[in-house]
This record gives sequence, C-alpha cells and structure tokens, in this order.
Amino acid sequence: MYLSVSGVLLLLLIAWHYSIQVTAHNTARNQVTSWLQNMGASAEHVDFRMLRGALTINNIKATYLGGDLFIQQLFIKGNPASITSEHPLLQQVVINHASYDASGINKTWQPQHMTFPDTLARIFYHAKRVQLIQSDIKQTFGMPKFLIKQLTVSGSPNQRHITAQGSLGNTTNTWQMNSIVPTQNQQQTGHIIAQYQDITSDINWTGFWLTKNLKIHVQQQRQNKSLQLNINQEDNQWRTQFTANAWDIVRPDLQTSITGQGEIIKQGKTWVINSPKLSLTDTSLHALQSEITKSTVHDVHINTAKQRIAIDSLLIQDATFTIDTYSTIQLDNGWHINLDNISLLDIHPTLRVQNAPITFPALNGYAKIKNNQLEFDVSGQSANEQFVRIKSQDGNIHLTAKEVPLRLLRNLLPKPLQEKALTLQGDTQLQLTIKPWQQWQTTGKVNIHNMHLASKNQAFKAATFDLHIQHADLQGVQQATATASQWMMQLPLTPRQAWGTPSHLENWMRIPWQLQNIQLQDGRINIGGEQPWFNQANLYISNWQTKNTSLTFQSDFGLSKLNATMLLQPDAQHMMQWKKIQLSIQHANMFTLSPWLSFSGMPTLNKGQFSIQMQATKKTNIQGTAKLLFSHLQFTALNTQDDFLLQATGQTGQSIIQHLSRNHQISYQLNFQGEATQDLGQVIGQALLQATMNKLSHTQNPKPHNEQRKVLGSIRIHQNDPLSHNERTRLRQMIKRAKRHGWHVELLPDLGTSELTSQLKIQSYQTQALIKHFMSKRGIKPQNIYLIAAQNKHHSTSSTASIHIHLVK
Repeated sequence: MYLSVSGVLLLLLIAWHYSIQVTAHNTARNQVTSWLQNMGASAEHVDFRMLRGALTINNIKATYLGGDLFIQQLFIKGNPASITSEHPLLQQVVINHASYDASGINKTWQPQHMTFPDTLARIFYHAKRVQLIQSDIKQTFGMPKFLIKQLTVSGSPNQRHITAQGSLGNTTNTWQMNSIVPTQNQQQTGHIIAQYQDITSDINWTGFWLTKNLKIHVQQQRQNKSLQLNINQEDNQWRTQFTANAWDIVRPDLQTSITGQGEIIKQGKTWVINSPKLSLTDTSLHALQSEITKSTVHDVHINTAKQRIAIDSLLIQDATFTIDTYSTIQLDNGWHINLDNISLLDIHPTLRVQNAPITFPALNGYAKIKNNQLEFDVSGQSANEQFVRIKSQDGNIHLTAKEVPLRLLRNLLPKPLQEKALTLQGDTQLQLTIKPWQQWQTTGKVNIHNMHLASKNQAFKAATFDLHIQHADLQGVQQATATASQWMMQLPLTPRQAWGTPSHLENWMRIPWQLQNIQLQDGRINIGGEQPWFNQANLYISNWQTKNTSLTFQSDFGLSKLNATMLLQPDAQHMMQWKKIQLSIQHANMFTLSPWLSFSGMPTLNKGQFSIQMQATKKTNIQGTAKLLFSHLQFTALNTQDDFLLQATGQTGQSIIQHLSRNHQISYQLNFQGEATQDLGQVIGQALLQATMNKLSHTQNPKPHNEQRKVLGSIRIHQNDPLSHNERTRLRQMIKRAKRHGWHVELLPDLGTSELTSQLKIQSYQTQALIKHFMSKRGIKPQNIYLIAAQNKHHSTSSTASIHIHLVK
C-alpha cells in the first residue's frame, strides 16, 4: 500500500513537473515573442529549460536602421520573465553567429542616431556577462566586412567593461578594443588598436556617448604617412581638428594624398570646413577624368548650409584634364563659389570629341571663379612650335592656335574624311569662339597651310585652305564658307568596265557639313598619274548639302577650256546626287585620254582633238543630248584580241576613223537616256557606240587622202623652263610661213637617243603646250595646232630630244 501510494505520488510529481515545464515554456515563449515583436523582430524557435533557467532563441530576423539583422542563436541564462523589467535578472547572454547587412542603411543616417531599445540597454547594463561570438557586419559604407571574433561585456552594473577582438575583411587585418562604460554620469573611456593592410590605427575616447559629450583621438600610421584626428562632440556639434602628412584618401570618385591642417565642424546637416593650407599630390578626379600631380590651396572656407566655397588661392601643377563635349559642366548648381587666384602650371588638357581625343601642348596661366563664373587664360608652345592660347570671357571660350598639326584635329573633320584619310598633314591656325554651355556652338576661322589629305587611292593637297565658320556645334558645321588655292586632287584611273560602281569622289560627296560657298582656285586634277588632266581648275559650289546646291567647274583640259555646271541634292545618307549637268569644251587635245583608253582595253590616240556640248537631267531616269566633234584622230595599232572597238563594231579604231571621217572630222548628235542608277558616262558611252555602229552601216568609205607635209623647224624639249629668246624668234618665222600656207600645224616629238620615261613624256607634252600657246597667241588658231603623243617609235640618232614643227595638209 505504501509503495502504491508512493508510486502514485511520484507520478503526480512528474506530471506536475512536466505541467510546470510546459507552462513555463509556453509563458517564456509568449513573453519572448511579444518582446521580439515590440522590437520589430521575429524568431523561428524558442526553447526554455526550467531547471537550467536557460532560454534559447534560434534564427532571429529583424530590420535595424534599414539593414537586415540575422542572429543564428541567442542564449539567455536567468529569469526570462525579467527580460522586460527595469532590472533584468540574467547571468549570461550569448549571441552566436549574428550577421548584419548595412547596405540598406539610409544615406541620411548619422552616428548620433544610433540608439537601442530600452530593453536591450537594460540587458547590456544588468546581465552579468554578455558575449557576441563569430559575428559580422557587411557592406558598411564601402568598407570591408567587419568581423567580430568575440565581444564580451562584464563587470558590475555601475561600470561595464567591454573587450573585443576581430578583423576587417580577412584574418590578417585585426582589431582589438578595450572600453569602460559607467552607467552613471561619469566619463566613458575606450581604446581601439587596429591593423588594416599596412595602416596602423590607435583610437582613444573619453566622454558620454548617450549624452553626446565625447572626445575622440584618432592616430593612423602608414609607413611615412600619418593622420591625426581630435574629435569633440558637444550636444549635436562635432568639431574635428585634423593634421595629415601625405595621407591617402581613396573614394570611388576621388583619390589623393593630402598634407596640412584644418578643422571640420558638423552641426545637424551643416558642414563647415576651414584650413589655412592644404597640399595635395597625385590627385585623381574620376568624374572629371583628371590627374593632378601637385596642388596647393590657401585659406579654404566651405559652408554647406550657406552653400559657399571660398578659397584665397589655388596652385595646380602638372595636371591632365579631359573634357568631354557630350558631358555637362555645371558650376551654377546653387552653390556660391569664389576662388580669386588659380595658378596653372604644366596643364595638359584633352578635348574628347565623338569619343576620340584632341590633345594640346602643356599650358600655363591663371584662372579664377567669381560668383560661379569661371574665367581663365592659359597658353603654351610645344617643341615643334605649336602654340595654343585658350581664354574664357563672358562665358565664352576663345581659342587661338598656330602651327597645329592637322593630324591632331582628325576628330573635327567631316566623318567620311575621319574614317578614310590615311594621311593628314598641314599646319593649322585656329581663331575660334566657343560657347560650351550651348552645345559647344562655335564661330571663327580655320586656316591650313600645305594641306595634304590622302586615302588608299586618292589625295587632296592645297597650299592654303581657309574655313570661315558662322555656326558649328556637336553635330558638325552648320554654316560656313571654304576656300582653297593652289590645290591638287589625285584620283585613280577607272576603266570603262568600272562604270556604274561607287565613285572615287564618294568620300567628298558625302561631306555632311552645310557650306554656303566653296571656292577651290588655281588647282589641278590628276587621274592615274602625274600628268594633270585638268589644269588651272576653279571649282565654285554654293549651298552645299541643301536642295539648291549648284556647282561650277572651269579648267584647262587638253590645252582647251572646259566649262561645267551642275545642280545637286543630298540623299538620306548625305550623298550629293547630280540632278542636272551642262558641259562644254572646244578643240581639246585628244591624247590626254590615252591612259584611260589603254586601261579600258581600247586603242590609244596619238593625235586628235575633240569638242563636246552636253546637257543631261536626272529625275526618275537620265535624259540628255550631246554634240561631239572629233578632228584628225589617229589611233595606235592594238592587238586584235584586246581591241574593244573591233569586238563591238567589227572594225579597228583606225579603220572606223578612215570610214567615217569627212575633211578629217567625225561629228555626232546624240539623244541618250538610261536608268537613274546608271553612271552618266556609261549612258553616253553606250549611245556613242550605238551611233558609231549606225554610221558604219550607212556610210561609204571616202576616197583616200594624200597627205602633204612641210618641216618648219624644231624646238628642244624643255625641263620646266620657258622658251628662250632665240626659240621665240625662230617660232615667229615659222608662224609667218604657216599663215602663208593655211595648213594645220603638227608638233611631233623626237626623243633622240633618250629613253622614253614618264618624266620625258611629261616634258615633251609641256614643251608642246608652250609652243601651241605661243603660236595661238600670234594668229594660229588653236584648233589648227595638233600634238602628237611621244612614243617609242619617235627615237632618232639625235643627241638632243626636241619637238619638230610640221605643216600638214
């Protein structure tokens, strides 16, 4: 019976114990859950051990100051019911593996905002021992992860003692802390020693964190560099005295090394910075793409509340600046900036246009900022005599430059020339006024001497090229006039088989600038070689890149005058397309075309003249008329399998001439038309071939002509020198004889024993031109003077190369 009663009592005690355990566990869980909810936190699991008086809370999640907090385990030993009381009865609090992500902290957060819920503060003061183990803080204001190996709070409730150690980023960057925190109104003290990479920091403080009355001394050492901070907090004001010796400042937008003293005052949202002198070395301003080797500022005063910056003087030495024309330079942003004296030494500016740089020589000068207006005047000269002066006044920039190599200005050229030009030479003078605040609007003059542009197969040269700009901006030149003198254009020789392919003038015809007038004076155009096709050429263009573009071209071609006019319009790709053409030339020397005829697989001409009057329009198709007259044509013999005329008509070139000539002349009246996509030369060539075939089928061979010839005399072949007095006297006598006979004159080369080179061909032609010009000025009609092309058959035993002058009937 006794045992039965005892057993029943034991079972009742066990049941009672578990009932109490369950009740206590539920009560503790409810209290802890309510406690956590009041602080905006939640827990995944709460476990209470009544006999041990231990409370374990797992996986706590909370948001603090905008950042996410996670605690893997919180262990509390003591009376859990006292957690929310004024004097928590806790023997031990252990926080294990806490992690805080500070990336979400609001940017307006300030250190004085760092307060804790009252219940946490009471636990801090009254728990006999508080430990934080293996925890970390991530993304704290750009610093590496802050690792807490162990932090212990112990001591009496009247004076808490904090010891801690951990690392920054990795275990080699260590820190240690020792602090005394009285709970009454007594000074708190603390000491932190930290080693981060090669920086040693020693931090001491005294004062009252919670009452905002604090003194902090920070000393950092890095090899021969140091930084000292004396920080005083009184109420809401922070006052920092700093002394820096070559101390490095590294931020995303700034990197520099600073030496000097100063004071930083912060009260509320206001910052005030004062310094008598600061020296900065190796400064990088990433937003401005600038590198400054050395700079010194005197008497710095900055006030964020008044938005004022005042600096007495600033020296900038050995610096590079990059200015992007597509970026915005803004000084008038609400701040009042005054900087009276800026000295600039060895400044290397770079102007970035269309993502490519334009560099300048080293510049020296001064600048100032007054009432947010930047004014400067800098100049410099390089070793190769390049001179640049840049001055700002009234918000405009005035640029004067001399002897600037054209290659340095590639990115200012029209895009087709930027992309295609392999050679850019010339000495450039600039006088420009630029408004950077208005899309870099530019006016002024550009003068280029000895200009040379060349691509793979073409070139343009000019002794002088002048561009007068009325309006230009980031989109290019919108209004300007251009003139060039003593110019030369070199173009490749294109055979007739290439008609219809893109023109070699395409790069020039795509220039997108809007030019009111273009004048190219006293020039020449070479096609395929050194012998110019067009001499004393003048080109006039008005209203370029508009629907009313007109072009006038005048030049010597084949020792005759050529006149051409065109109306053009740009297409969507800025390619200028001709809409109307008129062309006339009288009695031009025919063998100028010989290189092109040979290249096209046709027999070349040794003698002859031609005249043409042509007009054409292009709308939906090409339509036009042409009058052509050929006189005294003489072809060279050609291998029959290569003779284009033989293949096309069944007759050689010379037999066609003999068949169609009447009084040594062949005339055509053409009406032609073709597709708008065809080349005009291709359309006219097809019409001329068809007209020739029609003539051959309807014309009988004329009677053979017996040529009569008289020799008047000879003139030696010249080498770029004029006719001598003796030669002019002999020519006058020849002219008298020629007038008496009324026959035409033939200028026949005699190369003697000299080798026929391209240079000798040019000299022979130039001498023939001298003779023709002299004779035509004295009564012999130009259409009666014929040049014979120099050939290998024109050799003789003579020791002197000369031009024989014959009368031919």
